[in-house]
Amino acid sequence: MHKLRVLIADDHEAMRRLLVTILSVQFTVVSAVPDGKSLVEAALALAPDVIVSDVSMPQMNGLQSMKELRAKGHDIPFVLVSIDSRGSEEFIRQGAAAFVDKMDIQDELLFAVRSVSENMASLSQIADRQVKAA
Repeated sequence: MHKLRVLIADDHEAMRRLLVTILSVQFTVVSAVPDGKSLVEAALALAPDVIVSDVSMPQMNGLQSMKELRAKGHDIPFVLVSIDSRGSEEFIRQGAAAFVDKMDIQDELLFAVRSVSENMASLSQIADRQVKAA
């Protein structure tokens, strides 16, 4: 069975390591990069199944990276993560497959990536899980 290939982008090294630790339990992490420019380069070179990206990063943020890849004809699903969830609905409207608040990363990230891979992720599914967990 094919293990889902995930590319991670976050400008904070400790968060990148945490994301790798969480995701490598169930998925193959193909790379973990520190900024949006590196994300685009790695995505084009490695062709991941899903990208998990911080929203706020230097050189190019997560949304800009997603748009850049879309403009180049790559429709790789993005799971955006951020400490600030206020823009989550807008991230989904702009094309992200899912959003995970970094405060809930341990509980929600595996669910979000798995759901995206099954083409079932939506903001309401993730929100429902968060409400039930509270």
